[in-house]
Amino acid sequence: MTISTQQINTVLRTYNKQLKLSGVNRYRKDTPPQSMKDEVKISMEGKRQQIYKQTANHIVEKLTNNTAVSPVKVEEKQEG
Repeated sequence: MTISTQQINTVLRTYNKQLKLSGVNRYRKDTPPQSMKDEVKISMEGKRQQIYKQTANHIVEKLTNNTAVSPVKVEEKQEG
């Protein structure tokens, strides 16, 4: 039985095409589709803690900004 060079070339071309397609398919499997988005779900307790932290930070910020002008010092200036 003899194998012609044409048959060998056909097999090699087919094998090469399969390798290229498997590389493309492997790349496509690793990358998520564009329509996929990350979604984060926070429990009610987590939301509550987040609100407490935001409120505390807001209060601290207000207090630190208002301590520059203390009400006691303002009253002393008005009396004097």
